[in-house]
Amino acid sequence: MSFVLGAPSIAVFAAAGVAIAVAVASLGRTSIRGGIALTLMMFAVAIWAVGSGFESAVAGAPGKIAAAVVSYAGTVNVAPLFFLFALRYRRGARPLRPGRLALLWIIPVLTLVAEAVGPLRGLMWTRIYADPDRPNTLLFWHGPLFWVAVAYYAGLGAASAVLIARAAPRGRTFVGQSAVLLAGLAIPWLATALSYMPFDPLPAVDLPPAAFAVTGVLLFIGMGRFRLLDLVPVARHQVVERMADGLIVLDADERLLDINPAARALFQGSPIHVGSQPHLEDGPMGRALASLRSQPDGRVQVTVPGTPERWLDLRSSELRGRRGRLDARLIVVQDVSARRQMDIEREHLIGELQSALGEVKTLSGLLPICSSCKRIKDDRGDWRSLERYLADHSDARFTHSLCDDCLRELYPELAPPEEPGSSR
Repeated sequence: MSFVLGAPSIAVFAAAGVAIAVAVASLGRTSIRGGIALTLMMFAVAIWAVGSGFESAVAGAPGKIAAAVVSYAGTVNVAPLFFLFALRYRRGARPLRPGRLALLWIIPVLTLVAEAVGPLRGLMWTRIYADPDRPNTLLFWHGPLFWVAVAYYAGLGAASAVLIARAAPRGRTFVGQSAVLLAGLAIPWLATALSYMPFDPLPAVDLPPAAFAVTGVLLFIGMGRFRLLDLVPVARHQVVERMADGLIVLDADERLLDINPAARALFQGSPIHVGSQPHLEDGPMGRALASLRSQPDGRVQVTVPGTPERWLDLRSSELRGRRGRLDARLIVVQDVSARRQMDIEREHLIGELQSALGEVKTLSGLLPICSSCKRIKDDRGDWRSLERYLADHSDARFTHSLCDDCLRELYPELAPPEEPGSSR
């Protein structure tokens, strides 16, 4: 078996190299939602491009047909895997169940079986012959199953584009991600459409796998500039949008993934950029999150300047994966200004009551009192009249009068008559 390595085969081999490089680069991000599907898709692109390169380089019909079958082993998996990535990238989407996942691969499996099994090959290629205008090139007339597969893959591509477009949240970071993904999706499908047109600009080159080289470059740019597969949109349901409490979502590296309208309103005046590290930014939000990071129990109360001043309560909880790896942090923000004002007023009232209670004067303990004149000895050792001592040590006030016995002794003419049987 001989090979003729020309520009067409070199181009698709280069596309295979780029696809492998992207797949290897994304291996470290397979734990991110959709990362596994995108990594497998790029490996499928590499198989597609390698098979296409060998088909272009090998001499003889048997070798070219075998290389075409290898190429299709990658081709049939590209669209379903990209659809799975788009489905998982979309906010709130759950993984497909095994049954539905199997349905997704019915057409790809039938296509590959029809290509690999000789008696069924007519469903895919009704005629194979040498191109009279280009040496070492075979032309394939396609059968009905081929066009069914093309329509199916085109439908998956359109569905993937819709999912990615709908997944884009507000924020330049995620809009950039979606633009990269949509461009990476559009270029290969445009190349596929051109390759089946009568005015194919590069008839000697298998355009679709070569176009995926451009997709690979775009994905590299996305991983570097827009942190593709590193920052992924987090679910934002209507209940989150309408929450009275603020909700902030940070990734494991303290970068802002999501923030609902209530949190934005609570932190007015703060720079809020999705993908940034807000605890490093100046402003109420940055200072609040910086304070929260220093609290081991994940709760802190902070003040936000303004008229009037507001008090915010921040509570943090961690989201961990199956292996205990920290995936994200949820921070709930509540405006507790009214509660705080009530606490201040209560503390002020308690202070006033304690102050009033401290002014209440009571007498207790042993009092040294003269058994003759009835004067009392104070703390300084001075003997003071009973009236003065009680006035200084209590709130009692004295009025003076005479008891009946003293009145009889001092003023007998004014004293009432003594009752019989009474004693002094």
